[in-house]
Amino acid sequence: PGLAFAGVSEKAWEFNKRSKCPKYYFNWAKELSMLKKNQTHFTPAISLIVGLAESLRMIREEGLDRIYRRVEILARATREAAKALGLKIFAKTPSPAVTAICAPDGIDGEKIYDLMWKKYGVTGAGGQDKLKGKVFRIATLGYADRHDVVVAISALELTLKELGYKFDLGSGVGRALEVLKEL
Repeated sequence: PGLAFAGVSEKAWEFNKRSKCPKYYFNWAKELSMLKKNQTHFTPAISLIVGLAESLRMIREEGLDRIYRRVEILARATREAAKALGLKIFAKTPSPAVTAICAPDGIDGEKIYDLMWKKYGVTGAGGQDKLKGKVFRIATLGYADRHDVVVAISALELTLKELGYKFDLGSGVGRALEVLKEL
């Protein structure tokens, strides 16, 4: 099951009524008739709707300005930690949502995020297409806080040590903590 939002204009409603295309899942007329009865055409994914309601409550509680600030600081802490480890940030103007970090020479970026997940339980992602094995990514958007960044950077440091990369253990975490004081 999934959850999606759809906005349907008057023009789209009219087109849908005239359309001869099969529309089992996107039968807007059937959905509208059920909606008028306070029902749905299919069994809704209740857990996702409840989760959405809770997410929206959390957003209202924290406030968008504070969320944007938090995410920006988490991303900056991640980037500064990577730089403190001697790593290069891939993007010239990185997004607050995710930080793509160049894998050190001689170390496969796929191994970095794979080991971070398998050994330390930290979810990351690798590069795609021509960047596969060359970068790995750490996300900071969504339900993330300072602890997530500290754990991710700790796991990154332990992973890099295990893969033979030379740096001062704790230097990334220390730099991240300095930036995270702003929260």
